[in-house]
Amino acid sequence: MDEQTNPQTPSAQQLALPIEEPTLPLDQVRAMRRLFMRRWVRWHRCKRFEDAMADPITRRLLALAVSRPRAGRSSA
Repeated sequence: MDEQTNPQTPSAQQLALPIEEPTLPLDQVRAMRRLFMRRWVRWHRCKRFEDAMADPITRRLLALAVSRPRAGRSSA
């Protein structure tokens, strides 16, 4: 059976990210900007935070990075 007739093979459309992201809280966006400017700007292809946020994958990674505590850092 080939890929076109196999119903279990996910299509590219199923794997696509949503076009519009929900609006993020202001404090989360500020934390994302701080993280980008302190750590990511040195190696990221986008040098401006606004350009980086236009990329849905970068936006999602920044959101995840600020929503989860860093490994090795104690919360106490």
